[in-house]
Amino acid sequence: MPIYIQLCSLVVSKEVLKTKSAGGVTQFKEDYSFDRSDLHQEDDLLISIAYMNPDEIEIERLVERGLSFEEFPKPNSADFTVITRYGGVCWENDTITTNSVYVWHNNTPSNQIKLAQKLANKFMDVVMDELGNGVDPYPVIAS
Repeated sequence: MPIYIQLCSLVVSKEVLKTKSAGGVTQFKEDYSFDRSDLHQEDDLLISIAYMNPDEIEIERLVERGLSFEEFPKPNSADFTVITRYGGVCWENDTITTNSVYVWHNNTPSNQIKLAQKLANKFMDVVMDELGNGVDPYPVIAS
């Protein structure tokens, strides 16, 4: 299920958290106060933590919990990625794809990906009308 990208989103596969992170998904949610923000999101395959800027993300904390990260020669991780609304993906990840509005796991059903692509191409006047009518123009796409 595609997840809406915030200004800055830390995106991790739940499978990675289950297999590599101390405490798994439950501990990750606790560490990042997941339930305290409507901006943090999850679907069946991914979890996303919202930030204003990438420099706010405590990479060391992820590494301490068991996730991989290499700073040199350029920042990268096979376990997670960081995506900014206006700058795009900070580094590629083999299991995570984005269209700059939504992010999804590569195992996401094709009908959900098509919907994410359609929603990402809305004209701004449509988005503004939806917001004015109390409709979320970019919902998490559920199965």
